[in-house]
Amino acid sequence: MKKRILITASTFPGYKGDSAPCFICDYAVSLGGSFEVIVLCPFKKGSKTFEIMEEIKVYRYKYLPFNLGTLACGPGIAAKLRQNRLNYLQVPFFLIFQLVNIIKLVKKYDIKTIHAHWIIPQGLMAVIYKLFFNKNVKILSTAHGADIYSLRSRFSGYLKKFVIKNTDKLTCVSNALKSEILNLHKKENIEILPMGVDTGLFSPEKHNELVREKLGIKNTFLLFTGRLVEKKGLYYLIKAMPEVLRQFPGTKLLIIGEGPEKNSLINLSKSLDLDKNIIFAGPVHHKKLPEYFATADIFTGPSITASDGDSEGFGLVFAEALSCETPVITTDLPAISDIVKNNFNGFTIPQKDVDSLAKKIIFLMKNPDKIKEMGKNARAFAIENFDRKKIAAEYKVLITKMGE
Repeated sequence: MKKRILITASTFPGYKGDSAPCFICDYAVSLGGSFEVIVLCPFKKGSKTFEIMEEIKVYRYKYLPFNLGTLACGPGIAAKLRQNRLNYLQVPFFLIFQLVNIIKLVKKYDIKTIHAHWIIPQGLMAVIYKLFFNKNVKILSTAHGADIYSLRSRFSGYLKKFVIKNTDKLTCVSNALKSEILNLHKKENIEILPMGVDTGLFSPEKHNELVREKLGIKNTFLLFTGRLVEKKGLYYLIKAMPEVLRQFPGTKLLIIGEGPEKNSLINLSKSLDLDKNIIFAGPVHHKKLPEYFATADIFTGPSITASDGDSEGFGLVFAEALSCETPVITTDLPAISDIVKNNFNGFTIPQKDVDSLAKKIIFLMKNPDKIKEMGKNARAFAIENFDRKKIAAEYKVLITKMGE
């Protein structure tokens, strides 16, 4: 009989065709061959309260009536709280109903291990469950970035320390994030295990010229995909486009994603007369992304540290781009240095440096052989360091040891 594990997360696809990030779902599926996996995540409009996805049992809990629970939808919990302080009213219900459902599922399936993704809120609820209801359950918590970098109040700092101290095993997705965690609490044996990339799905073989035809791209194809939030640095990418277009007028930038900054970014694009060269495509389902990554010439992700301190914890989209043999231009944020190696599989520039960003884009456009060289390096690096099967194998060993 397979060992059962409960995975708790706030980000998870709600239904077929949902454009929500799939990395927790992919991780859960990758464990399915070795464990019986049960997932607990918040309900959102259009989803089912229970379904089986690729042999994974998925339970979604409602925390407000009439589909009013929207805290975990869209740009993420931290961003929703910043957008509107009224969203804080959802927090107690979100936490209480998550805890209630942890209690139910652990009892129903006799679960011995909980893997909580994000220190807050999932890690917090798992630790509370352990301390007050079931001291024998083992808690594995994974920090992804926003749970550590954002929520900077003294009280949230106390909660982070509380979770870090009381979780049985802690993993994080980058070296930079590990350093930040150690600044909060000197916990021993923190392991760095990023979320993996399906290097079979994210492959240069997904190159599809129909993508270019559909979008009307005849020259250089620049790509960005991600949430349209401050920390992604899209403002600076759009500001760099006039200089790029001055030398290469036919260049087009495709922006895939949704978020609270969308309207301001569209307005900025219009004010710079870039309507014909910047395409806001909205959300795209994760399984359809590989053909965009593989067809684009350059992936651009000029991430920054946001005004509230939020920053990239890892940047899975960079690893996905590399896996498709697409070189990346990004910034010198510490977490991204685990993925993008300057002048090897991409370029790193100083944050918010519009001039440097434009120059690196132009350099690659003038040197197509460099794009090919970096692309080959990128694919090999992604397979060696971020392949989903390799990451899953390491997690399987870790989880098995926790149960011994």
